[in-house]
Amino acid sequence: MSARSMTALLIRRWPATLAGLVLLVGVGAPLLYLAYRAAGADGAELWSLVFRWRTAMLLGNTLLLMVGVLVTTSLVGVPYAWLTARASLRGRKIFTVLGILPLAIPGYILAFAMLGLGGDYGLAARTFGFDVWRPSGFTGSLFVLTLYTFPYIFLNVRSAMLRLDPALEEVARAHGQTRWGAFRRAALPQLRPAYLSGALLVVLHVIGDFGVVSLMRFETLSFAVYTQSSFDRNYAACLALLLTALSAVLLVLDLRLLRGRGHEALAHSGILKQRTVPLRRWKAPSYLFLLAVPFFGLVLPVTTILTWVFESDAIALADSEWKEALGNTLQLAAGAALLAPVLGVPLIHASVRGRGRFARLLERAPYLGYAIPPLAFGLAIVFLANHVLPPVVYQSFGLLLAAVTLRFLAEAVGPLRSALYRVPERLEEAARALGCGSWAVLRRVTTPLLWRGVVAAMAFVFLATVKELPLTLILSPTGFDTLATNVWSNTEEALFAEAAPNALAIIGVAGLFLAALTARGER
Repeated sequence: MSARSMTALLIRRWPATLAGLVLLVGVGAPLLYLAYRAAGADGAELWSLVFRWRTAMLLGNTLLLMVGVLVTTSLVGVPYAWLTARASLRGRKIFTVLGILPLAIPGYILAFAMLGLGGDYGLAARTFGFDVWRPSGFTGSLFVLTLYTFPYIFLNVRSAMLRLDPALEEVARAHGQTRWGAFRRAALPQLRPAYLSGALLVVLHVIGDFGVVSLMRFETLSFAVYTQSSFDRNYAACLALLLTALSAVLLVLDLRLLRGRGHEALAHSGILKQRTVPLRRWKAPSYLFLLAVPFFGLVLPVTTILTWVFESDAIALADSEWKEALGNTLQLAAGAALLAPVLGVPLIHASVRGRGRFARLLERAPYLGYAIPPLAFGLAIVFLANHVLPPVVYQSFGLLLAAVTLRFLAEAVGPLRSALYRVPERLEEAARALGCGSWAVLRRVTTPLLWRGVVAAMAFVFLATVKELPLTLILSPTGFDTLATNVWSNTEEALFAEAAPNALAIIGVAGLFLAALTARGER
């Protein structure tokens, strides 16, 4: 494409171009500044910062935790998906909802609940008179992150299983395969794209996690970025870039594994119905497994937090603090939910309706902020705000709102794209034929037809912002406390009773939104 035609294309699609520039500048500028900060050290200092034993240890711990969580979430999520989608069990819809609800509990709250439950002076010891295991270190981080992230694999794999054409397995059975052999040879290869999508979300969450590993005292790259940002900013910038490079490698690896498999999963023909598989002697263990997973990931932490609330005067102690933090959380989440569609609709419209490299660039642009680990992104914005932007911008609500919106814009992509695919393109063409420009078509024709997708996108961004911790902890204005930061500060000082009302409020708000989204999905 020539420079002249490219310029004409950018002018014709100026809403998408403007949104794309805002996104690229908002995400790219902090990363460039991180690189500039790291390069500010001389060669010898930079070598000593990067190639030291501590850096290798942090990278090793991060990779070990990433691989461990991926293995355990696969061992939990895939069987859970198969049992709720294909097994002949009663209450499969109930177990499906129980498998989704752990998403309402952020990892740092799950870690806080487990820490308050175990140990010599934990809730179990005080209530029942015996100690239970108090998670910590690698094992504790692995346990908590598995319970927190397995729904990503569970949801992706279950959705793909429900869309599979049962004729594939029937053909394999007709050629002499057993039931398990037919599933392994005909169905499992078709589930690979869905599994890889869920696995990518899991590993990105693990390498970017800060709250769980900090509370469990397991040193990873994210944990070191936060601690070093107050002491050695050059070293913190190097670690942040290393963390970002690791995310980039995972994204490239995922794209290579998915190459040529975009249409591999065949659509359901509708001729045959999927048959449920009788479990026979495996029925009792299957029910036990389906109950154990939500028990540890949902029932146990919620019960622990409720007990902390009712057995202490935490509500009286934290009443005003809790109300103010709730208001701040809702304000930030509502602002991000309103801004995300403003950026997302022009980008998704141009990527779906467009062709060529420009459309592909716009399609991937929203994932830039999501792929960068939150601590690296937040630290980059701090460096940029301190040295480049006007002083009034640093620790302002506007800067925090912009960072959170850019971070979670990817959460809005799926609902907006799905809704846009259902809008007939001929309506937009008719509007252009009547003399409407690009902005008028987008505002008067397309957006009103996207309202269901816009509402879903806003709900996803709202839910993610309510649970967000790292960016808020780093960028929030002085005195601007949210529910997440209150949980973090009180838990760091082992004030579990004071943290309980804030944690319960996060679970309540997130759970209500998640229940509404689940009900909408079932409809």
